[in-house]
Amino acid sequence: MKFSLLWAFLSLPASLAFNPDFVGDVTPPYLVYLKSDYLPCTGVLIHPLWVLTAAHCNLLKLQMMLGVTNPSNTSEENVQVVGYEKMIHHSQYLISSMEYDLMLIKLNKVIELNDYVKVVNLPRQAAPVNKM
Repeated sequence: MKFSLLWAFLSLPASLAFNPDFVGDVTPPYLVYLKSDYLPCTGVLIHPLWVLTAAHCNLLKLQMMLGVTNPSNTSEENVQVVGYEKMIHHSQYLISSMEYDLMLIKLNKVIELNDYVKVVNLPRQAAPVNKM
């Protein structure tokens, strides 16, 4: 269940990224747009060198774009584009299942943190049992 929620969290911004009614909404500074020639995906910056995303986002010709508010605008300022060094899938991920659909991407250079690009603020302790 918790992996399904994470998948929904990571997939929602990708579906919103190509909104034809885009009016300049603010994108969370930790959101990473995974650009490829195949499909769009998103992830979250968890460290200046690491992105957490869904394992099904292992796409060809993948580039990470940070600080993006509208992925279709190629002249946007404050955007950092970076490639990756390696991808690490969850050891129990199967392409035929949504369970364990997690992947870490190690970037090929350290990201510069600023007002437009920040690391997500993750909880420091586990959530209490049976709490939303």
